[in-house]
Amino acid sequence: MVEIIRTSNMEDDDSLQFRQLLLLIDEGLGSEDVAALKFLCTDLIPFRKLEGVQSAMDIFQLLIDEDYLNEKDTFLLAELLYRIKYHSLLSKLGYTKEKVQECLHEKGKVSPYSFSTICSIFVSLSLSYRQMLYELSENITNEMLQEIVFLLRNHLPKRRRTISALELLILLEKQGLLTENNVQILEEVFRNVSPDLLETVKCYRMAKGEKFRVVEYTC
Repeated sequence: MVEIIRTSNMEDDDSLQFRQLLLLIDEGLGSEDVAALKFLCTDLIPFRKLEGVQSAMDIFQLLIDEDYLNEKDTFLLAELLYRIKYHSLLSKLGYTKEKVQECLHEKGKVSPYSFSTICSIFVSLSLSYRQMLYELSENITNEMLQEIVFLLRNHLPKRRRTISALELLILLEKQGLLTENNVQILEEVFRNVSPDLLETVKCYRMAKGEKFRVVEYTC
């Protein structure tokens, strides 16, 4: 009986320390980081659950509920921090940038697909659809965003507030204009706006191969 109580107390202590660690990481992340984490978790957590997220801790709790995160396995959180380039927080989980990179191929959940090595910008990387969109959003300048919004004006709500690149991509997904197997609207846009980002999308298409749909868009 005494042994059972001791074991229970140890488990409670581990759980408490784990929660304290998550709170510490939560405090180090801003609103833009939370938006990025929500975006990267869209393939793991139902969107209806993510809509109510207000903080990183909310996301951590959803990952715990879905059994993606616990005190014995924090790799997914390390991967997410790595993806949003918060390498300074990795040490709190016992990881380094290099260690996460080593484990991605075997344990990665955000990035299950390997890109073709002929795409030099993705050499030695393993990026998924979600990660590809996030990388695009990080490299779309304000000037590019204005041009993209202009080109897509027929596909966007007539009354709209100023949105970020990430929010624009999410909006296109909600409207069914952008999916894992259909990124043609991005190709049409970047053909006019950014040849470099167009190459990023082309690399993704090449990696995915025959699964793509061909749809005609008029920007």
